[in-house]
Amino acid sequence: MNFLLPIILFLALAVIAGGILTYLSLKFPGEATESEIDVRNALPGLNCGMCGFAGCDEYAKKAVNDKIAPNLCVPGGEKTAAAISAITGVPYDSVKEVVAFVHCNGNYNATKDKYNYRGVLSCAASSLFYGGRSSCSDGCLGFGDCESVCPTGAIKVVNGCARVNDSICTGCMLCTKVCPKHIISPKPKGAPVSVACSSKLLGKQTRLTCKNGCIACKRCEKVCEFGAIKVTDNFAKIDYNLCTNCGKCAESCPVGCIVDSRMPEENKKAV
Repeated sequence: MNFLLPIILFLALAVIAGGILTYLSLKFPGEATESEIDVRNALPGLNCGMCGFAGCDEYAKKAVNDKIAPNLCVPGGEKTAAAISAITGVPYDSVKEVVAFVHCNGNYNATKDKYNYRGVLSCAASSLFYGGRSSCSDGCLGFGDCESVCPTGAIKVVNGCARVNDSICTGCMLCTKVCPKHIISPKPKGAPVSVACSSKLLGKQTRLTCKNGCIACKRCEKVCEFGAIKVTDNFAKIDYNLCTNCGKCAESCPVGCIVDSRMPEENKKAV
């Protein structure tokens, strides 16, 4: 019976060692295959996660080994999808391209500062002090955390409010991850109509904090024939799956918080 104890200990150590080796193999995988490297090189390398995976390395591995769709890289667009398809042999549909949009028009002409902020020049830091310096607690703080992470320079702070240049935005949405107010979201590329407000206050209160804010009057709802725009949480939201880009909501908005990029500047409501 004395010989059983060493055997049991040996078996226990073997099981533990096997578990550790299995964990390490998953945590630190071996060298990538040539196809995985080719797919990885075809990707833009932003590790933005828009594909639904942790980063470009994981997507490359899945694309080669699990034959997942080649068109999941939004920043890479059609060119990247075609390259991955050629490597893996998996056909693809068109890439659903998106761009970032800042749901705020609270520039210096429409809002004011609640206090003189003298801390770190960062939206994340400013938001920790009573929700930020801006009179609108739901609006852009204007320090440019989003601008600093944009790899293409598509987002800039203009007159105290972040703005996106659709022509160079790749839709990586890295800006959404650093915005403490969560007022940046993707919209279909080319969609001209957007709601530039995120205020959750009642209409009267919104007008006291921002001249450009949504007053939840629901005129946009009434003119939309397709039910694509609804007022919830006291501000309008567009369902782009239903929106036909007719622009009637922008035309009816009394405060101009619904913007239509096709509208001539002289026709836009002054604030």
